Amino acid sequence: MAVLRPVVVLGDGAPWIWNLAADHFGARTEIVDFYHASAHVWALATALHGPETPTTRHWARAQTGNLYERGADALLEELGRLRAATPEVAESLRRERDYFRTNAARMNYPAYRAQGLPIGSGPVESAGKHLVQHRLKRPGARWSQAGAMAVLTLRTYLASNRPLVPAA
Repeated sequence: MAVLRPVVVLGDGAPWIWNLAADHFGARTEIVDFYHASAHVWALATALHGPETPTTRHWARAQTGNLYERGADALLEELGRLRAATPEVAESLRRERDYFRTNAARMNYPAYRAQGLPIGSGPVESAGKHLVQHRLKRPGARWSQAGAMAVLTLRTYLASNRPLVPAA
């Protein structure tokens, strides 16, 4: 099978996404969506310093910047220095360390940006909204599954700007 362009799979870090990608694509680059990774940083900041405190905001902003500029390994170094004050914080710290360790290879944001790869799923979600929702979710619209698939296939093909090929 010919590959037209490199495959990039963006996900939130859930194992099922990477398993599905492995089932459907050979060579691929797997990237954890930066927004989702940042949400994990903010969840830990809240567990460590409380909700909506200046310390929470300062720590979370510093660590998301660290993640963006240096990748997951730099963040994991910081997480390795932290000590939990309560069992609840210890559980949160364990959970987030596991998340970042498991997905560290998928969070090399500086390298991905240098290669011109996307680190966020926003453009894909926007394309889905544009291609699917604007056409299929109009007031009064009713579609069979086959009809919806035919329209979406055509819209996707036309949006790809590929030349029309006459039928053989």
